[in-house]
Amino acid sequence: MTRTGWMTIMGLAMVLAGTAAPAAAADVFHGCSKNATNKLRPGSVMINATPMCRSTETLRSWSEEGPAGPTGPSDAFSTFADVTPLPKGGVFVSLAELSLDAGNYVITAKASLTNSNPAITAIPYCAIIRGAFPGLNDQTIATINGAGTAALSAVLAVNLPTPNVVRFQCTNNTGDGSDGDLEAQMVTMVAIRVGTLTPQ
Repeated sequence: MTRTGWMTIMGLAMVLAGTAAPAAAADVFHGCSKNATNKLRPGSVMINATPMCRSTETLRSWSEEGPAGPTGPSDAFSTFADVTPLPKGGVFVSLAELSLDAGNYVITAKASLTNSNPAITAIPYCAIIRGAFPGLNDQTIATINGAGTAALSAVLAVNLPTPNVVRFQCTNNTGDGSDGDLEAQMVTMVAIRVGTLTPQ
């Protein structure tokens, strides 16, 4: 083959290599829906073609790939603590905290509160607090008559317009320095970021 022939073939190959194949269009489905029941007639469904619908039917069309749905859970954040004494006198103690970016969250927190004094009543009171106190969002309370344990939990669905610190805090709610000897154990706090929050 002559040099000119080789150059022609190479030039054609370069042109073909630089030409991308067009993207395939998504299939479109068509079918006839019965007006009385709004159900498709199975035999009428066609791909990329239009069926002949009856007078008692309505033509429906849909694509193989539907519209994007809402964003689902994308991130989860958690922290854990154990054996944290709660001082007497009604002072709140932060048992767990999470630093969260702006977004929508479902937050859960739980702890086991134990009163070790059999002669005294303790009233453990816990709350999920957003930002500076008293930014209460959800709270839970129990009464422990004498020695015993109470499991407390709280749940919060919240939008954080800006980055924020969310805390799970507890106290002995009697406010009396002589009451109770509370200790928090098995503290867990979890925040799941979600796409949307829908109040109902």
